[in-house]
Amino acid sequence: MTQYLFIFILPFLMTNFIKSSKPLDNLIYFTFTTYLILIVGLRFEMGLDWSNYIKEFYDRNYLYKSLNFFEIFFKNIISGNYIDNRNLEPLYLAFLKLSDFFSGNIILFNFLNAFLAIGCLSFFCFTQENKWFGLAISVGFINFYGMDIIRQFTSLGFICLMIYNLSRNNFYYSIIYFLLSVSFHFSSIIFIPMLLYILFVENKVKLKSVFLILLFILSLIFFSFKFENTFINIYNNTYIGTEDVYINKGLIFRITLNLFSLFLFIFFIKKFNDSKYFKILKWYSFFIILLVVLYFMKINHTIIDRFVVFLLPYQILIYSHFLKKLTLMKVKNLYLFCVSFFYMVFAMNWLILSEDNFRVYVPYKSVIWEKYDESPSVVCNLFYKCRLEGSGDFIKYE
Repeated sequence: MTQYLFIFILPFLMTNFIKSSKPLDNLIYFTFTTYLILIVGLRFEMGLDWSNYIKEFYDRNYLYKSLNFFEIFFKNIISGNYIDNRNLEPLYLAFLKLSDFFSGNIILFNFLNAFLAIGCLSFFCFTQENKWFGLAISVGFINFYGMDIIRQFTSLGFICLMIYNLSRNNFYYSIIYFLLSVSFHFSSIIFIPMLLYILFVENKVKLKSVFLILLFILSLIFFSFKFENTFINIYNNTYIGTEDVYINKGLIFRITLNLFSLFLFIFFIKKFNDSKYFKILKWYSFFIILLVVLYFMKINHTIIDRFVVFLLPYQILIYSHFLKKLTLMKVKNLYLFCVSFFYMVFAMNWLILSEDNFRVYVPYKSVIWEKYDESPSVVCNLFYKCRLEGSGDFIKYE
């Protein structure tokens, strides 16, 4: 538990109490970011989805090795079977295969995803008014997402870079990061409306107009093949109005966190007019309202929660920009303290009160000091090929 307490408390202390020269502060920030990557990326048998990713690793690399998953992925897009592309995203599969090639186990996969996700998110925080303040808002989510929804966390990291480049009108770089994000988790397609919205508003360059036309034509091509099938798949996987809706207990708290940011933006919207993220924040605000409506319509909570993951940059942007509008130093310091303290308590509440905490998170275990080859879930050595429990050609899943 000490590792988590350090992660949650240090950004709070650096935001409010510990002051140092800029070079030293940047060095501490870089060191802490590296520590986060190691904690999340080198964990061992931890996280709610640990066993699921173990199974995915062996499915893709051994059990279904002969299948061409990349071909299946693009065929599903053309046919409108988007739901069937779950766990078939190209870069996600490439990372699984890369991890098998170099180490024969899931550890390299975890580390690479942690490196990309935390690296991108930390850079995004670094570009804000107070980098430690942005990180204080993020650290709880880094643990939630980084140790559970691994590939979507990586997708979120690239979305942060997409948003950063959109704010600077680097539209083509934004497209690249968007495509990288989709290649890790297909749910990030929800940002297509944001890209189109920014493109319409900032449509001053002819090349952007050409790109918009091409994007529209490609969309028509994809949807025209199986237009009806597309909406049948969407409907069948949202469970509208059913009585057996899966209850995601943490969803209401994550939505509420974003509502605080939303209210701050709506009530003080004039203070955000000069923000280079203003158009992005307007789209985000509309999207949050839409998610709240879907929540009360009793859409499947897990689906909504997958979209809520991508709202973290909104919280960072809202609180960081509002900080710049506070002129009195005492008010600014009080604001920093209250917001960062709230997020620290939120993270520690998860650590102490979570039903799954002492089953999958505490005590913290790392491959650095744990014996990977003695794991009850896999039989392998850290640097050699390994398999799930079983013998000979027979593979048994636990």
